[in-house]
Parts: sequence; structure tokens; C-alpha cells
Amino acid sequence: METKITTGTKRYDDFLEGLKKIVAGDRQSFTVDGKTVNMNPCWLRDHVHEMKGYKYWEKEVRSGLDHFLQRQTPKGFFYEMIVGKDDIHTRMVTPECVQIDEKNSLGYVRLEIEADVEYLMAEGVYSAWQATGDTDWLREQVDRVEKGIEYCLNDQKRFCKGHLLVKRAFTIDTWDFTYGVPNNNRRIEDSTPMAIMHGDNSGIYEACVLLAKMFAEFASFDRVKYWQEKAEDFKLRTNKVCWNGKYYTHQVHMGTPLDTGVNEKDILSLSNTYDINRGLPDQKMAASIINEYIKRRKDTQGKYFAEWFSINPPYPEFSGYKAEQYINGGPAGFVAGELAKAALDHGFESYALDILDRLQALWKKDGTIYFLYTPDGKDQGGGPRGWGAAAIISAIIEGLAGIKDQSCLFERIKLSPKWVSVKEEQASVSAAYGASEQSVNYEYSQKGSVISMVVEGSKTREIEFHVMIPEGKKAKKVVCAGKIPQFTTQKIEKSSYVDFIHKGSGRMEVHIEF
Repeated sequence: METKITTGTKRYDDFLEGLKKIVAGDRQSFTVDGKTVNMNPCWLRDHVHEMKGYKYWEKEVRSGLDHFLQRQTPKGFFYEMIVGKDDIHTRMVTPECVQIDEKNSLGYVRLEIEADVEYLMAEGVYSAWQATGDTDWLREQVDRVEKGIEYCLNDQKRFCKGHLLVKRAFTIDTWDFTYGVPNNNRRIEDSTPMAIMHGDNSGIYEACVLLAKMFAEFASFDRVKYWQEKAEDFKLRTNKVCWNGKYYTHQVHMGTPLDTGVNEKDILSLSNTYDINRGLPDQKMAASIINEYIKRRKDTQGKYFAEWFSINPPYPEFSGYKAEQYINGGPAGFVAGELAKAALDHGFESYALDILDRLQALWKKDGTIYFLYTPDGKDQGGGPRGWGAAAIISAIIEGLAGIKDQSCLFERIKLSPKWVSVKEEQASVSAAYGASEQSVNYEYSQKGSVISMVVEGSKTREIEFHVMIPEGKKAKKVVCAGKIPQFTTQKIEKSSYVDFIHKGSGRMEVHIEF
């Protein structure tokens, strides 16, 4: 079984295959002390973001994570990149943030101003466990993940005692250079301007949620409760400090704000899309963020080919990057993918499909999805193309096709097909983990006022159905595996969904009459 979509109209069938090739093209292998290390490509950040795609086919998903986990520092932080020992990044940080491996001529670096590495490690470990089902491996790693998050919550360089939130140097969103500081200085010093960035704190929130899930696997209920409470605290505080009524303020300055020429509250930054997909905002807030992107698309028409801004408006200049250059305003493929997924999950299906259609048109024109674009839609480079492609894969598999793994090996899934939104009457979908060869698949059809599905998962024992039906309709009858379950019709914005739960394994037929 492979991860694949086949539809009657073939609307996204070939696009998905093309996206898989883009992500696979970023794969790199290193041999260190006789062991193979697979990375996508060589930064932990990129590696984890691209896992949203490659977990669906790669047979080996742990070696890159293991390589960094085993080199966790005594303080608890992780290095974020593997480079040559003489690489410029090794000279950008303080001694405690670099480790030189003379034997293998390698350098391991943590850019000190970054605040996202530990929560990305939590995401990576959880995703690798989902794909492999190796609970013994998870047991070995969960304490390391916890130590990393505790570092973020206690180290004076990471945690703001005033706001009780994670802080970082004043950078563009989650990027790695500081305003007014030379680009070769990625350290945190007494004079470094600091700020609270919403995306770091939605990342910590999600990491707390994931830690609670990990500890639940081992019945460590005291740790489950601890991390559940931490997650709720972070959600409340981040929404209080960073929410400006429409979206999350780019950076909340600590101390006197710098005069950059732009008000931070006016800047819509890339992590707003990640915030939604990590579960930080409620439905009303998520809808407000998505509506802001729709509004800015209209407001900037003729100036930007797309509204997938890294930030908008850009700064006149930020650490040598002019407005609309690089991450200072360039539209990004990864923002498009995350935004499409957020829209699919929050009642903006038509808008999400419009994004996917525009992305597919770019792929057909350019043969790829660029990391960053110029305002007129040309390649601006700046990073791995697989990052954006993986985000789009996630939007298609988990958003549109609607397969979301709620545990590991698809044992418990949420199944939320949205084929009604594209007027697709037939679809065959399979999602598979290459590392374990476990999968779930379904056949979908709509004939008149009846949606039928045949669902089967190799390990699946519980399915939370959340099936889209035509707008304004209500479910009249549901039959699942020969039984009539309790069901409800839910409205999300203007969209209608039928919700019910099935517990049991094996092949099942589902019929929904509306």
C-alpha cells in the first residue's frame, strides 16, 4: 500500500505525486561513526517540517532525530544543524552552542537566538513514533523531549518571567537573524533586543500536548496531568499577550519597542498559519486569521501574486534585507500549505481549494514549488523546496482527504473527507507509513443524497467520522458496519459535517443519507 489519491476528475492526483518527488529530492544521507544518518536536508527544523510529507513513504524516519537526541546538551537544548567543522555558522554563536567533531570534520550548532528547536523536536519524535509504532523507542526519548521543553520554560535566555512565555531575539517570526545586529552574530547578549513571538508559544503549547500524549502511552498519569495543565496555561497566556483582536501580533517587544518603521500589530506573520494548525486559537479566532489573509489578498492585488506572506507589511529594511526580499515579505510555499490546511479544517474549504489550485498551477508552470517567491511569483530561493511541498501534502492528505492519525499506526484516526467541497463524486484514498508499512484506505462515492464509504485500516480500531455533506443539509440516516450509530450534524462556518464514532477493526461500509 502506498500513499495515493485517485479521483474521478484527477484534480489533485498528479499534483500529490509531484509534491512527493520534491520532498524526496531533499533527502540527504551522512555516515557518522559508521552509522547512516538520513536528513531532509541537514537542519533539524527543515527535517521536522518536511516530515509532514516523507513520513508517508520513507522507510527510515528516526536516524536524523536520533543523531540530535543523542547529542542533547546537559542544559537540555538541542543542536539544530549538521555542518562542516569550518562552516561560518560555527563562528556565529557562543562556545556552549557549538560542538566540533574533529574525527568526522563536522560541526553541530545551535543558533542561540532561535527558540523553536526543542518544540520541533517534540513534534518530530511524536511523528516518528506514529509512523513506526515503536513504543520502546518512544520510551527512550520522551525524557529527552521533556528535558528540552523544561529548558525552554526555565532558562533565563528562553523564558520571560514577566509574561510567563517563551522569548526570543527580535527576529522576523521564527527566523535566525536579529534586528540591528550584524548577520554574523546569532548570539543572545545583554544588548540583544528581545520579544515574545506567538509562533514559539504555539509550538510550546503543542509540545506540551504531545508530551501528555506520550506519557499517556506509559500510564505516567502524573506527567500527563502536568503537561496538560502546562498546555492550557500556555494557550491562555499566549492568547492574552499576543492576540490583537484579528490575528497574532508579530512580536511583542520586551522593553522599549525599536523604531523599525512598522507597527508590530500591523504585521501578519507566517506563524499565524502554524498557530491554527497547532490548535492555539479557537474557531472564532482561526476564522478571523483566515479572513485577514483573504482581506490582504484583495488589498494587495496587483502588488503581490499571492497572499502567502512571510510577513506583511514588510519592514523597510531588516538586517540587510529590503522590503519583500527573502523572509522580509516574500510569499512562501510553506505558508500556502499551512494556510490551506487551516482553511480546510475551519470551514473555509472553498478558499483552501483556491489556494491548492493556484499552487498546482505554479507546480505545472515551474515544475516545482519554490521555498520563497518574489512578489510577482518568481523563485527567490532561500531554503529547501520540500518544506513547502510537505505542508501542501499534509493539507491534501490530512485536510482534503481527511485522514488524521490520532495515535500511532492509524490505530485511532479522525476521518474527515471533504470531497463534497470539490464536487468529487468518487475518490480512492490511501495513507501509508513507509517505516511500518501500516496504512488506512477508503473508497468514497456520492450518488444523489447518499455518501458511501468503504474503510479499512491494517491496525485501525477506532474512527472518529467527521464527514462533509452539502452546505445547508442535515444527515437523515447513518449506517456504519451494519449498525445505526448516534450521530450529529455540525456547522463550521457555513459548512455542514456529520459526526459519529465507530469502534472496531476490519473492513466496514458506511452510508450517510442527507
